[in-house]
Formats: sequence, C-alpha cells, structure tokens
Amino acid sequence: MSGGEQQRIALARVLAQQPTVIFADEPTGALDTATSERVLDALVQIAHSPGRCVLVVTHDPRVAAASDRVLFMRDGELVRELVDPDVAAVSETLAEVTASAAVAGSEG
Repeated sequence: MSGGEQQRIALARVLAQQPTVIFADEPTGALDTATSERVLDALVQIAHSPGRCVLVVTHDPRVAAASDRVLFMRDGELVRELVDPDVAAVSETLAEVTASAAVAGSEG
C-alpha cells in the first residue's frame, strides 16, 4: 500500500470509532489534492460537531487555515496565535516565526 492509502485507512479507522477528540499529525501529508480537500472537510465538520474537537499538527498553511485557531510553537513554546485565519495570514506568520528562529539561532 502507498503512504496515502495507509493514511486514508488510518483516518477511516479513527472516524469509525467516533472519538470525542481527534489528534491528527499532518493529516494530508501523503494525500493528493482532491483527497486532502475531502479529509479537511471531514475534519472541519467533526470539529464543529457538538462535544467534539480536532487538534491538528501541520506545516501546511492551507491545512492550518482550515482551523478556527492556529497556535505557532517554537522550541516547545507558544510564540503566536491566529484566530479564524486565512492561508495568507498563516503563511505570513509562519515565515515570521521561522525568520525569528533563524535570527535567534545565529545569535547563539
């Protein structure tokens, strides 16, 4: 099986159990564009269901922008937060956080 097929099966197993909280680490990482959109749509629908929550870890601004709230972390610390962001805001903030990490790294 390909990585994308394995990822879809893992997601289907989780969704079939209807958990209260879903933890998703790079949920679209190995998927094609059309499947990524379907996965994101499903996660957003679940996240907006009463009594349910979805936590996503991603480096993809498009995936992050599908969230209601985006937290940016560096070295285990919260450094920024966006509420109801769009792709441009996530991309810009990610670039700023990455640039400040590079500056901090060159100073030490």
